[in-house]
Amino acid sequence: MANSFSVNVQLILNLAAGGSISGLGAVTASQTGTHGIENVQNIGTTAETISFGDCANVAFVLFKNLDPTNYVEVDSASAMTSFPQKVLPGGVILLSPETTTVYAKAHTAACDCLIVACEL
Repeated sequence: MANSFSVNVQLILNLAAGGSISGLGAVTASQTGTHGIENVQNIGTTAETISFGDCANVAFVLFKNLDPTNYVEVDSASAMTSFPQKVLPGGVILLSPETTTVYAKAHTAACDCLIVACEL
């Protein structure tokens, strides 16, 4: 039996006037590779490469900023000019990168970030 992965994402907006709007998505797939990683990486204030360990073809990356004060940017360009994602303090993003070269940069002070990735 092959390894498999699943991704479940939900966004709910509770409206002040009452009611809510929401979206839900899920993906489950067999993994052709065998690698995955869960790591806490300290991200400094200059752009640095996110470590994916032995994952050669990254399918999904969960990136969580563990810092309670400072934000982190994530992008495929070290200059943070391609399509930067701002990860607020305590925030989380899910990416499906087209490359295994992904950069992160903390603002104001270094931040510990949880990185969970699986290869396709």
